[in-house]
Amino acid sequence: MPVWATKIFHPTSTISFTRWSRAESPTKLLLIRFHAIGDVAITLPYACALRRRFVNATIDFLTTADCSDLPSVLDTFNTIFLFPTAKSRWTRMRHTLSWGWKVWQEEYDVIIDLQGNWMSVIVRIFGMTSAWSEFDRFAPKAANERVAETFARAGFETSLQQFTVSFRKEALAEAGDILKNSGWDAATKLVVLNPAGLFPTRSWPLERYVDLARRWSHQENIQFLVLGTERVRAKAAYLRRELGSSLIDLTTKTSLAQAFGVLQHVDCVISEDSGLMHMAWVSGIPTVVLFGSTKSYQSAPSGRHTFTFHSSDLECGNCGQPVCPLGTTECLNRLRPEQVLEAAKTAMSRRNS
Repeated sequence: MPVWATKIFHPTSTISFTRWSRAESPTKLLLIRFHAIGDVAITLPYACALRRRFVNATIDFLTTADCSDLPSVLDTFNTIFLFPTAKSRWTRMRHTLSWGWKVWQEEYDVIIDLQGNWMSVIVRIFGMTSAWSEFDRFAPKAANERVAETFARAGFETSLQQFTVSFRKEALAEAGDILKNSGWDAATKLVVLNPAGLFPTRSWPLERYVDLARRWSHQENIQFLVLGTERVRAKAAYLRRELGSSLIDLTTKTSLAQAFGVLQHVDCVISEDSGLMHMAWVSGIPTVVLFGSTKSYQSAPSGRHTFTFHSSDLECGNCGQPVCPLGTTECLNRLRPEQVLEAAKTAMSRRNS
């Protein structure tokens, strides 16, 4: 089987790349990342670093409609292209070939494939660029490390000294107005509580969030915030009943783009494993992560502004199971509110240091 066919049908076989070796800077680049929300979020600070390096270049982004809100609020990309989603493999193939043709017509200098599946490989091959790189989906490293390596393989090291995303001013202003209209005075510290873990093994008990919030409120004037979709609504209602007016409930009241903007105004995020958590830490916001069964060696955020509670020290740790095989969920139940509060204050102090 030829190399190109091996890459399409067995994309894990090798990692394909050719570095940009010309003396002049590239003038037209394409970044590809189809899904999911957290994974798209992780690419954004690196894309912003690329934009700062190539101010006058055309940098486009190919993603799915479900994730397009995230890059749309940044001033980083010239054009955001939407790759259609489809359940049928043949329909996906048709879309892939169509987008391969479009990318070929665009005549990009560089394609950075941050997806690394058969669809993105085909699109990249059609592009026939002089430089390209490909995401390593299965290396036992944190996702952000693999993203950085993908940029580096194309010839563009993007070592981040500081996590920042370049928001459009109007998007930030809209997010600030949403908070003020919901009861925030723009002066009180704002902390996001995000009980959005998908499985029981990724969900910290709600009463612990309440205990943490009350402890913090006794120490200083502070306001709490919950964001998210319908899936978090019942948990948010419980927190509102317990915490009263000290909690702003914006669940189901913001788009993904608006939620991303709202995060830029908060002082700290305490979160289970979710897309919102990734949106927070890539923005440089102090973030405390409660991982439970999540495989931390693949998903843990980086930076001095983050603090991750994980289960690597347990014999059963990093199991990835949705329900605890032992019936104890010790990885999360052992976490006390005072531990998480101390971690939050540490992350916040590091941001200011």
